[in-house]
Amino acid sequence: MISFFRKKPAQSSGNLRLDADPMDLREYDAFGPWIYPIRSRDEMPPRFRESYEELQSSTFFFKIPINADRAAMRPGMDLYRSVLAVSDRVVVLDWNGSAVTRRDIAMETIEAIRTSSDLLPSTLTVYLAEGDVFRLDYNAVSSHEIDKLVDYLRERVIASRASSQESITDRAEKRPGRPSEEIRDFFYHGMWETRIRHAPSARIVHWESPAISCRQYGGWGKSSLGCLVLDEGGDLVVINRAQSMRSWLETAYSIANLYIPWAAVQAAEFIQKPSGRRRFIPTIRLTLKSHVFDLELFAPTGELPQLLATINELKG
Repeated sequence: MISFFRKKPAQSSGNLRLDADPMDLREYDAFGPWIYPIRSRDEMPPRFRESYEELQSSTFFFKIPINADRAAMRPGMDLYRSVLAVSDRVVVLDWNGSAVTRRDIAMETIEAIRTSSDLLPSTLTVYLAEGDVFRLDYNAVSSHEIDKLVDYLRERVIASRASSQESITDRAEKRPGRPSEEIRDFFYHGMWETRIRHAPSARIVHWESPAISCRQYGGWGKSSLGCLVLDEGGDLVVINRAQSMRSWLETAYSIANLYIPWAAVQAAEFIQKPSGRRRFIPTIRLTLKSHVFDLELFAPTGELPQLLATINELKG
């Protein structure tokens, strides 16, 4: 009789949702390819939760999902691979398989910022002092969050390099820039319209049309992909397709935006660098303290000296 009244062990219903812990289920329901803002301690991934009190007041506070198919995930699994917190510095928490690692990045160590996307796969690259680089891979569905983060970083990086030079507004008023009517490509005209709404002081430093034949530069059967170079007051902005040329029948969906504070540019020079092709490609090389950026350009070389002169004038 005693065994008759003994409590039976709980049995699984076989339903993942019914058997899941409510907190795990809420995290699972919110999981997807997007970068997710952390708004409470419960939303902090369990592996990183001990850092919540320190980082909760950050201007940007995100958790980065693992690269996995949602169909393979279950409530209670580790769904986020890292946490990104940005305020007066950048803090990155990562799980290396056995422990949580932490990286702190000071604003004054940032020399340039780049975003690139090819349909959905996207990357945020932050170029740091001593040649170091921080990369964050993300899905383009989170571009709106990354764009706001990039704007925030740009403002603070420019401010961290501020000097007694003339103000951004004064500089903008002194340089007329090239007329926007020169941009006759739909993609780049759209990029210009976006930038001018975002930064009314933006000026066109250089515009290069796509579809220029690359035959004379060793790119047989290839054409250029264009380039737009802007001065937005505190920094130089380079917009292109993340590569300089493509095959005639190849479709390009990629886009890249490079942001370099004018104060970080130490030298600019015109070179014809070996590129592994039959011929050299005219290139504007921008040298920073710890990094070098090469802009491969296909416009008539007679236009490049003016571009070089403008860059050298604006870099101060």
